[in-house]
Amino acid sequence: MVMTGAKGSKVNYSMIGAMLSQQDLEGRRVPMMFTSKALPCFAKYDLGARNGGLIMDRFLTGLRPPEYFFHCMSGREGLVDTAVKTAKSGYLQRALMKTMEGITSLYDSTVRDADGLVLQFKYGEDGVDVMKSPYVDKFEYALDNLAILQSRYSTDKAMSTPNVARSIRRADDYSKQVARELRSIRQAVKERNQQRKAVEERQFDLGPAIERIETTFKDPWKEVDDPAPSNPEMSPPDPSAEKYHPMANVGSTSEKYREKIFEWIRGNPFLLKDAEAYIAQMGEEGLEEEDSKKKKETKIKHVAQGKLMTPQEFRVMMMLKYHDGLLQPGENVGCVAAQSIGEPSTQMTLNTFHLAGSGGATNVTLGIPRLVEILQRASRKQKTPLAYVA
Repeated sequence: MVMTGAKGSKVNYSMIGAMLSQQDLEGRRVPMMFTSKALPCFAKYDLGARNGGLIMDRFLTGLRPPEYFFHCMSGREGLVDTAVKTAKSGYLQRALMKTMEGITSLYDSTVRDADGLVLQFKYGEDGVDVMKSPYVDKFEYALDNLAILQSRYSTDKAMSTPNVARSIRRADDYSKQVARELRSIRQAVKERNQQRKAVEERQFDLGPAIERIETTFKDPWKEVDDPAPSNPEMSPPDPSAEKYHPMANVGSTSEKYREKIFEWIRGNPFLLKDAEAYIAQMGEEGLEEEDSKKKKETKIKHVAQGKLMTPQEFRVMMMLKYHDGLLQPGENVGCVAAQSIGEPSTQMTLNTFHLAGSGGATNVTLGIPRLVEILQRASRKQKTPLAYVA
């Protein structure tokens, strides 16, 4: 059942076949009673592993009485959590929903509340719907389902439409310009850093001259105190998605997405027609002379199925797919966000009982008080004011 994914996890599997491991009660070992024993059968002041709740037995061969009592303690805690913390997580979800239900996306791609206050200038900082984002950059999956995608995103029809073709060419030209300017800025910054390093490595003091050099070599567009760059030539260009809004310009995507498409074309030229000429036209390095056996087999399969298309057609199709994946105006993003926090918090509570006593349930159980502390109490003295994400 565990291997097929029907029910159960590796933790349940290990509890049946190996051992129940250390029992946790509210994030701690099993405490001692007023008699200085965890159970009457242990010696006083015994700090050993078994006295602290370590169960070496497994369900397959059965538990000894002390281990059985320890596991009953953990199971009782799970039952209490199921009864008490379900109410807490339910109210937490309701509070989130009532607070965020007025947050929607508008036609200018901003996310605003009921009073019109701007919360985000672009939903998720990229404007892509979270329900469609996992499939936006699945290029090989798109090629395997080419017939369906071509019927939905007709590249020939799109490129024959003057407005669409013009907007795609305009976005392409601007993206190339942005890439050139960014390369020149990076090169200039690199040269200045090398010059600064050469000056710093000298063994004599230049005094005020170093201050003047450092002031000159600073990146003008990274200066926090100066909102307007002192050197306009060194200011970074606007992203193409900002200059040509995707909602008004079909084919306008982020620079990162364009790079992803081109990198995939470079890595999989055997799946497209005339990919070598296209890559050479883009000014990139040549391809390997011989494809691997797997690549040749994949190419033969796609040729037999008639799935080969030119890189330009593939690029246009993926741009249209990106455009289709943008968040629709009027979407209740606040309700989606509230639900995405509230529903897993309820599952945090319910899963505690199934992992009674195991170490994996400790962080799960303590998740509800943490959410309440952050979202409801808004306490000034939080237990964990700073969290690190690995």
